[in-house]
Amino acid sequence: MPVFNPYKYRVAFIRLYFCMEFCMKAIIVPTDFSPAALSAVNYAADFALAINAPLVLLHVYQVPIAVTETSTVLIPAEELEEDAERKLAGLANDLKHISSRKLQLSTEARLGDVTDELELCCQKFDPLCIVMGTTGHSAFERTVFGSTTLSVIRHSSYPVLVVPKGTEFGTGIKKSALAWDLSKNTDGLPAAAINELLSVTGSSLAVVHVGKNDPASAPVVSSPLSGSVSADAGPHAGNEKGLLGSFSTTGVSVHHVVADSVSAGISSFAIENNMDLVITVPHQHGFFESLFSRSATEGLIEISRIPVLCFHAK
Repeated sequence: MPVFNPYKYRVAFIRLYFCMEFCMKAIIVPTDFSPAALSAVNYAADFALAINAPLVLLHVYQVPIAVTETSTVLIPAEELEEDAERKLAGLANDLKHISSRKLQLSTEARLGDVTDELELCCQKFDPLCIVMGTTGHSAFERTVFGSTTLSVIRHSSYPVLVVPKGTEFGTGIKKSALAWDLSKNTDGLPAAAINELLSVTGSSLAVVHVGKNDPASAPVVSSPLSGSVSADAGPHAGNEKGLLGSFSTTGVSVHHVVADSVSAGISSFAIENNMDLVITVPHQHGFFESLFSRSATEGLIEISRIPVLCFHAK
């Protein structure tokens, strides 16, 4: 009869606890193998390597159907699945080779709607974020690829990192800017998720408030914070103080900016101050419309040359 060894189970429990507490969440990157999508894959791979996170490559395919009196399937689903898995395997092998096999990789080929299947994939892996590409070249690419990205941002319950075509991860995410309306309180602020990101990247945080003829706004005034409200806070002092208490990092600053639009003000600030990342909470008090509406501007995602990370309001 086997002898019970409590030490064996104690070691197994410690290993399981360590993995649950300290193993990094995965990064999911959907790809259609286009140049814009592959640019996002490269960024996601470098990001995953930098923080020692697993990378999940996802390709969602649809069965093309000829629209006639008797609808006909042009390509069998089995062939599409084989083609998707072959392309994913090839891309995964390329990434493993480039990373000297240091990258933790898995692939997912799914049949269905991109937004729906991506959400199901996220439920399976509970990722740190989704990384998607966008492009500002042809009108067709902006409409098709851009609409998919915006659809995911609108409907996904997970953070979405949008990477402009050609953007490289470089030395990492060291300086992040959070677009936040300081005329409102911190209701809806996903502080825990933002703190997690700042922790794994080691990034500082600049909170950017954009206003038009706002008494608290001045052209790019920055006030490094160390537990106190900035001198330029004005009527926003109370909300600024509440915001301060939400972040665990000490490298936080608040900036009041005057601009004609939120997206233009944040994009200009990020470029002028060499930010590596812009963080937004699109559903904050209707912020989605001000950030991504095409009525006044092309929208932050389309005009920004810097990756934009979109969190949902909690």
